Amino acid sequence: MPDWSIRIVPNPNQIADAPGAFTPQEARLGEIVSWFNTTQDKHQPWPTDSNYNPLNVDATSPAYLADPIDPGKSSDAYSLPVGVPYAVGTLYYCCKIHPKERGQITVKPVT
Repeated sequence: MPDWSIRIVPNPNQIADAPGAFTPQEARLGEIVSWFNTTQDKHQPWPTDSNYNPLNVDATSPAYLADPIDPGKSSDAYSLPVGVPYAVGTLYYCCKIHPKERGQITVKPVT
């Protein structure tokens, strides 16, 4: 199965309190994603509901996405698990440090 890297790029819209932006991604259940930070700011992908309200998770939860990512660094790999709230559909997330930065992963079933 493929591994996908989601780039965190400087925000082209220059939104206040959102120095970065996440590139959209499609992936299948069981595939691996990671985030690569190309900005000069630290970011942390954090799971949300579909209204971008942060979920109450900790590092042991299957929904936990990544630790903070320093500039020029990559996150650890995250395997899209079966049985978490989004399973197949859309995984919504924001940056825990900059909540106005929002991203999505379209999660498809294994074929």
